[in-house]
Amino acid sequence: ESHTGGAPVVQSDAAMLPLRDGSVDAAVSGFALRNFAELVAVIVEMARVVRPGGRIAILEVARPENRLVKAGHALWFNHAVPRIGALLSDAAAYKYLPASVAYLPGYHDLAGMLGDAGFTAMRRDLLSGGVVQVVTATRSGSSRNGGASRRVALTATATMAGGPGSGARSGLLGNGE
Repeated sequence: ESHTGGAPVVQSDAAMLPLRDGSVDAAVSGFALRNFAELVAVIVEMARVVRPGGRIAILEVARPENRLVKAGHALWFNHAVPRIGALLSDAAAYKYLPASVAYLPGYHDLAGMLGDAGFTAMRRDLLSGGVVQVVTATRSGSSRNGGASRRVALTATATMAGGPGSGARSGLLGNGE
């Protein structure tokens, strides 16, 4: 266990978090969902540990809807990014990056998964011309946590949907007991 900003850091499988039910105030996932082989299990686990009334935020790539932006993004993301990435870093990871978007469900399917897991008030905001999305939701039920909570920074990983690149990371903040 190491500490960052006063919060202990724990690494765990995202589908089996070492936290009690309803023990965190918020969960954040950044560019990770498309990498989880068992996305529903990860969402259900997120719902288990987030307290009723707690919030989640998911930052993820999106498929632009505007035809001009979609064409430019496809050229950039599918061809230029893998080549530039191969020059600067791990070629296999950057080749996998565009392919990984195929594993990401559309927003309506994702909202359905979140709703089935117990989240409400889903909202999707598109950024950068629609190539990035932020999805937020609230854990249903009444809040049991009226007091202050201890902060925990958790790096959660899971079996990857395919290909190299260990970009699957999620963070949780709460009492983490």
